Amino acid sequence: MIGGQYYTYALRGDGQNPVAPVPPEEQRKAIQALLKSIDAEFLMLPERILNLIPPPPEGYGRTRETFSLRTGMTFDPLAAAETSAGMTVSLILHPERAARLVENHAREPKQPGLEEVINTLLSATWKSPQTSGTRGEIQKTVENAVLYHLMALAANQQAQPQSRAIAFRELKKLKSWVGAQASKDESQRAHETFAIWQIERFEKDPKQIELSAPVQPPAGPPIGCDMNP
Repeated sequence: MIGGQYYTYALRGDGQNPVAPVPPEEQRKAIQALLKSIDAEFLMLPERILNLIPPPPEGYGRTRETFSLRTGMTFDPLAAAETSAGMTVSLILHPERAARLVENHAREPKQPGLEEVINTLLSATWKSPQTSGTRGEIQKTVENAVLYHLMALAANQQAQPQSRAIAFRELKKLKSWVGAQASKDESQRAHETFAIWQIERFEKDPKQIELSAPVQPPAGPPIGCDMNP
């Protein structure tokens, strides 16, 4: 829906409209629906569920159907949230979608542009009220996924130049915004300091994205297969 088009293979004289952009209000509804899927509260697994997931028993290795972890043997709820958020954000900031957003907005200013989509994404993540505890750590994880994919778009040599330019400019604006924060929480300050350092390194050499890439989701179909991905 975002940056999308309705189309049909019309024939001359049949009265059909071959191509029409998705109405702006529908695109903005789609954006809001996707943002709900990366909200920290939505991604946070209940404690009663986490307490039911032990490490795998002896002799049972990991398969293509299990989540990637950053915690060794124990189930990693932050990595699970990171996986889900990474899937959503990577599609929102996909280079081809970014190009369509730029072009559609240029043709019709009422259409949401790439700047609007990025700013809406940042407002729902980095610029939203900070929380603490597990929810706060999930929020940081989501924000890192947003930062990573924004950098990836700006650095993508196959992406439309204007899409890269907009992504790069939004990164610089984000660095200034984060630098102006005065968080009292030590964990939040570490998160912000690390983000600023990452953006500064990226500005010096866009080919080097030092931020950890979001972990990949399980391979999916065929389900029930124990072969390695």
